[in-house]
Amino acid sequence: MKKILLSLGVAVLLSSCGGQETSTEKKSGFSEQQLVNGFESVRGKFNIVFENPKDHDQNDLKPLNDSLVYYVDALVAEYPKSSQLPEVLCRAGISSLNVKNGAKALEYLNYVVDSFPKHI
Repeated sequence: MKKILLSLGVAVLLSSCGGQETSTEKKSGFSEQQLVNGFESVRGKFNIVFENPKDHDQNDLKPLNDSLVYYVDALVAEYPKSSQLPEVLCRAGISSLNVKNGAKALEYLNYVVDSFPKHI
């Protein structure tokens, strides 16, 4: 009886663990170019708000920067060898600095230096 219960317990445990996605299984569903285009589109909106503080609420920068982070993180995870990635990371680093998120800016700029040393 103990062996049957133990077997059932192990089966339940294994099946419950298998339902979670791992980081390699998570996909944005976008192509590399779609991610870059999405990043550039949001970055354009970010720059309009940042460069025109009298016309725009600067609190709008945070959600725009969060969108930039989504695109950059998806690019890094899914297309780490993208030829466009170093430039995207540099732009994202600058945008992160503009919203005073130094930790994220440093993460992106260090990634460029470490992963694309010939780009600099």
